[in-house]
Amino acid sequence: MSQIDVYTGEPIVTETAEHIIPSFLGGRLKCRGIIDKSTNDRFGHGIDASLHRAIQAFLVVADARGDRTSKPPRLSGIGGEDGRWYDVDAGGIVRPQPRPNIEAHGSSISIDATAVDTSTLKQALSKWAQRNGHNPEEIVERALAMAQHTTSPSPKLTFKHDLFETDCYRAVAKMACNLLALRNRSVFMHSSFDLIRDWVLGRRDLQAPLVQLVEYEAIGDEIGELDHLVRVAPASDGRVEGLVLLFGTFAFSVDLGERHDVEPFASCYRVDQLGRQDRADNPNDLRIIVPRFHEAAAVSFEVFAELAQKQTLLLAEKVQKIQRRRWIERTIKSCLVELGVKPGECIETDIDNEKFAMCVAAKIAAGVAHGSYSRARSDQMDEISANAGADGDDESA
Repeated sequence: MSQIDVYTGEPIVTETAEHIIPSFLGGRLKCRGIIDKSTNDRFGHGIDASLHRAIQAFLVVADARGDRTSKPPRLSGIGGEDGRWYDVDAGGIVRPQPRPNIEAHGSSISIDATAVDTSTLKQALSKWAQRNGHNPEEIVERALAMAQHTTSPSPKLTFKHDLFETDCYRAVAKMACNLLALRNRSVFMHSSFDLIRDWVLGRRDLQAPLVQLVEYEAIGDEIGELDHLVRVAPASDGRVEGLVLLFGTFAFSVDLGERHDVEPFASCYRVDQLGRQDRADNPNDLRIIVPRFHEAAAVSFEVFAELAQKQTLLLAEKVQKIQRRRWIERTIKSCLVELGVKPGECIETDIDNEKFAMCVAAKIAAGVAHGSYSRARSDQMDEISANAGADGDDESA
């Protein structure tokens, strides 16, 4: 007899493994036999993708990797306060997007171009030359002869997140549903849980979501800087509720359903995304009190907005601290490279030790002076700028 998809109620045609906490949040615990592959794909391309997009900026800046260890993908086209566009790589490395301004005036070519490095500038110049029938090698050679290398602080960048919208809430609810289906399938399959199943699937629109933002006080037993947690348990009134915690900061109460005849139980799964650790049903996690859904649902919009802002700012501060540490680590590594110290090797002489200390001190001081560290701007930016006239006899810097 084939198993039943716990969301659709249809027989499972193609079995698949469903993550309790999504893999892009570092979740490793998976359950087979609860959903069909078609449902899994539907979630992956739908509500899970929406949640991923909503929190991607936090993941990239903190270099918080998923369960496959690869770096989070680059954020492209982020607007800066200076009106320019930037790319942000894992760890908060800010790179200005190439800005070639090239114009042809008869036999003369005016070049005003900026890029993050020489290779990027070469590529931009070559593409322009090829499109406009000029010799790429000559254009690049003349431009680079007058190019200047500058270092400047990255500007303030504006990141947006849409965590508090319906699809993200449905993705949050799915984590609690998955854990309940894994630990107590018979409870989750009861008809009193039809509403949450249909809502997560998108079969039913609700005037009020079954997920509410709640206050959460850490219990002092986190396993890492960026913890994600999901916990499910019945309350004394028979309501089965879940708690979903993202980044140890955003906390959500989930109204799963009601069963008065169920035996008491509790289950919990926790992930430390940066430390790549996880644990299930830890006694300390099981003692966490799940904030009641009905209490959170009764608060005014103003109270919700204040709590959402508070939790967002708390996470921003947490991510900035991680970003600063990454910057210092990169600074130390760059100084070792400048001294010719290979990975795994040690600095051997007192003179090199002194050079290393001076290099680190100078770069840290420069970063603080430019605002890279004190304002959590990650890195100073290196740019290559070419400002020249090329072709024919007309050439100017």
